Amino acid sequence: MDGPAAAAPLASDAGAASPPPPYKKQRQIRVAYDTKENVLRRRFQGALDEDQIADHLEKYLQAEDNRDKCTVFQDTFRSVGVHIYVFPPSKMLGRDFYTLVTMGMSGTRMNVPSDIDDAEEYRHAELMCFLPSTWKVPKMLTGRQLFGGKDTDGLAGIEAEDHRRDEASWPFEMLRKLAGYVIDTKAWVSWDHGLPNLFDPNGDGKWHCCMKDDKTDVMPYVNGSKLSHVVLLEPVFEKEGFAPLTIKIEAPNSDSREREKIIADQSMLKAELTIPVAEKSEQLNSDNSDKQDSNNIDKSNVQEGKEIEKSSGGEKIENISANVKPSIPSSVPDLEFPKLTQGSTKFTTKKVNFLLVVPVTSAEAQWKREVGIQNSLYYAVGDQRVNPTVPISYVINQNRPCCVQDLNLPGRLAERG
Repeated sequence: MDGPAAAAPLASDAGAASPPPPYKKQRQIRVAYDTKENVLRRRFQGALDEDQIADHLEKYLQAEDNRDKCTVFQDTFRSVGVHIYVFPPSKMLGRDFYTLVTMGMSGTRMNVPSDIDDAEEYRHAELMCFLPSTWKVPKMLTGRQLFGGKDTDGLAGIEAEDHRRDEASWPFEMLRKLAGYVIDTKAWVSWDHGLPNLFDPNGDGKWHCCMKDDKTDVMPYVNGSKLSHVVLLEPVFEKEGFAPLTIKIEAPNSDSREREKIIADQSMLKAELTIPVAEKSEQLNSDNSDKQDSNNIDKSNVQEGKEIEKSSGGEKIENISANVKPSIPSSVPDLEFPKLTQGSTKFTTKKVNFLLVVPVTSAEAQWKREVGIQNSLYYAVGDQRVNPTVPISYVINQNRPCCVQDLNLPGRLAERG
């Protein structure tokens, strides 16, 4: 297993005079570790269409002042899976915070209940969250928090200080845990849903609530913080057109698949017929040499006369192959293949929703369960740039006070009637 890798831009030489390549060519790759069990279990999972989703994110979340700083945390064990796209702050876009987006959950078709209208509209989603502009983005993700602090395979050689980066990496691991839970269970998550801190202790796809040692409460995502649950919200403050994203997916019918097979067969036939004369002659000599070897095998139980017969037969084959003049034309005329009509390729569209992940405390999650989100957290969560008095900002603050235990927001709302 490869060790930690520093971020490296994928762009061409910085000194080139040509215009900079597209943004997606400049993404920086960083390491994200996972267990081999998860890799094997999810090896066919991934984003619904990473290129289309990435292009969409870049359209809304990148500008000239952050385009060369985008980072992708990519799992070292697999080419598809739960990656994390990181878009830095941008003054040009008026975004003074980091935007983290998962890439890999949307390929899972969630089990939306049958009584939900337009269920297909909610089967695919990716997660996102916001971090302050002062956040120190980790150089790598160890994956320790995915498994309740258990070290992942292959991390024995990593310095102990790398294991103490939980304070910087926990929002990234929070997103990976939520996405992993959906991938493994196909559970439906959507706007206004709430989830506790989850973990997969054995890496076998059996997820549990991560409880404190005394079993009295859910363990927070990071030591020193009260945040132990999440609520999923619709990103209503993003620009129009950001969500949902409509993905166009090719779905070839049987006629087009048969056409592709015929074309492949014809290509192989034409390549065989156009082998150069020298190469064909060499191939024939090689084949005859193989026959000679097979005729000269030593078999102790074979009578002497038959061995000589085989040997002389082998010599004849050798003489023939040395003087053969294959009647292969030096060039092959244009081949007349059956004309094929263009197969009708069908396309289907799928919606990908983006769910904003906002961490909350156990008391705030309990308040939501008791009275519903519209009578609780809808009054508490918001954009502090627009309303500084909102107790819970969209941008994560792991040290913020609890709006139930510390600010008594439920009591204040009750007094207002």
